[in-house]
Amino acid sequence: MSHTHEAWIDFCEELKGSVDYIFADDQVAESPVDEAEGVRHVVRSLVKACLATFENADPNLPELAWFHPSKMGLDNPDALYQSAPIDLVHDYEFSGNIGSVAYLGIALMSMKWGTGEFEFVTNIHVSELGADENGDFTVTLSSQPDPGTTGHPWFELPAKRTSLLVRQFFSDWESESLAALSLRCLSEDPPASRITPELLVSKLRSVSAEVNRVPPFWNRYYREHIARGEVNSFEHIEPTPPEVVGSLGGATDQAYAECWYDISPGQALLIEVEIPECVYWNVQLGDIWGQSTDWVNRQSSLNAGQAVLDNGILRVAVCETDPGYNNWLDLGGCTQGQILFRWNQASVIPKPVARLLAIDDLPAAMPSSEAVLTADARSAALAQRRRAALARFRR
Repeated sequence: MSHTHEAWIDFCEELKGSVDYIFADDQVAESPVDEAEGVRHVVRSLVKACLATFENADPNLPELAWFHPSKMGLDNPDALYQSAPIDLVHDYEFSGNIGSVAYLGIALMSMKWGTGEFEFVTNIHVSELGADENGDFTVTLSSQPDPGTTGHPWFELPAKRTSLLVRQFFSDWESESLAALSLRCLSEDPPASRITPELLVSKLRSVSAEVNRVPPFWNRYYREHIARGEVNSFEHIEPTPPEVVGSLGGATDQAYAECWYDISPGQALLIEVEIPECVYWNVQLGDIWGQSTDWVNRQSSLNAGQAVLDNGILRVAVCETDPGYNNWLDLGGCTQGQILFRWNQASVIPKPVARLLAIDDLPAAMPSSEAVLTADARSAALAQRRRAALARFRR
């Protein structure tokens, strides 16, 4: 048997136990559907790991590629995520047009999901790109000092291998134009076009390590809300420090408020919060595995372009049955999971207030000013939502 054949067999063996945590006695899965979703999360993680490890891993030929939503770690329904590997022993030209998205985040950070090692290198703010009146820019990323001859911004950074991660967050899914970005390695090193058996073994090990680690990590991370009593309540939750946010792969200029929800049929969780001055905000639902729930076909998230405020106050009804309000988050059959708020570059970090009610008591708790939708209006809104989401992601 060849070395390559042995590597494949070892890879398959290492993946066999990757779903065991889903069926553990202490798990919170309540149904066969929950278990099936857990397995789907593992498969999605496998796909994501394979793409990142085999298809976009050469820092000499970096592809600033967007990736289809993996659902991992409550990926943002409003986002287009892009990443590329870079090795700052080389120089890179980063250029393009900043578009008109609500939030454009650019970070250099190492994300070794298989080992759990994260290293935040730096954030680059849009204002530092030196974009002209049309939004066009060119910058250099390098470990060398700025020679002062390029005529554009120069970022001197540590000479290490890392990743360029771009977050584009849309508040208006239809009208905001995405940033058109390009990354080019300025090195003359000739790239390798084929994979060696030794490199294959290394990559397979990296993929299996990631798949065995990442899905249970997110399940454990979000279940800690239950252990801390943070169920249907944000009362005891404090803002996460930026360095901790970065260590989890988050944007360091972004604050979060999150808790576990547990909502039975016939109940509704009413959440109220005063929206601060900020560049961008949203709220979304996730399941027990840390997957964002279906936000293409269901209204499981809201942002500034979608929600209706009452004198700056956001009121959201989270329940299974459509209560007729514009600000409804649809459980979609998922009775437990996470609720997550994001606040980008906010003046203050608000703390939402949540109340669990009988769904029949919801009208009395909502002011008359809350926007009410007819069934036809809801159908039209969901159809519009689906069109805009699919336009952002073309497979």
